[in-house]
Amino acid sequence: MVSGSSSARPCARSWHRSLSSIWRPSIPSTCPGRRWTRYISRCKVGREGTELLINSLARLWEEDRLEAIPLLSVAEHWLRRNMPVLDHVSMVHGDYRSGNFLFDEERGEITAILDWELGYLGDRHADLAWVLFEPFGSRSENGEQLCCGLLERDAFITAYQQASGLSVDPFRLKYFTVLNLWKAILFSVGSGPRAANGGKTHQDIVLTSLAGIAYPLLESMRRILAEEYSHGA
Repeated sequence: MVSGSSSARPCARSWHRSLSSIWRPSIPSTCPGRRWTRYISRCKVGREGTELLINSLARLWEEDRLEAIPLLSVAEHWLRRNMPVLDHVSMVHGDYRSGNFLFDEERGEITAILDWELGYLGDRHADLAWVLFEPFGSRSENGEQLCCGLLERDAFITAYQQASGLSVDPFRLKYFTVLNLWKAILFSVGSGPRAANGGKTHQDIVLTSLAGIAYPLLESMRRILAEEYSHGA
């Protein structure tokens, strides 16, 4: 998909509609399987769902890290202290961006959403922050930053709110931006290199090269946290 192409506008319309349908699913109060029902119930309780996510990622880092990175401990501390209350349970894709869907140009519609291995039930702002992540974007012909190369940030947020009927909370958007950065860094300098170092994958070169992206991500996270701590967060 090229920004400004004839397919970009219908793709953008279908894109935020697809996201809205993911983030506002019709989850029944009773689901088959006791574990599934219990998990949904736990997700509806305050901050517990986010805490479970942080706990799982923290354990992953403890097991996979090859060296200590103090800023990641600072980030974990901030994330635990500032966990927002979940107001609506959504299906979170975990990696929704351009490249993880199929688009039919003739119909002007997204026909499938791919790669659900990072999906979970939680706060829609996690996906929203990922969609708005600047490195996934590109510039329009007028020089405007487009989210995932499709829509300008404010236009996307407005379209999402209209399509879903759900509001976007600025603090939760910032919170999950930090959480997403933290998660991406854990994967890129922890799990990926460890798998390559242990000879457990045929993609050792790819996984090792991904470690290089962690340092720009660390700087982005440091700037956000420095601003938050300057305000006493």
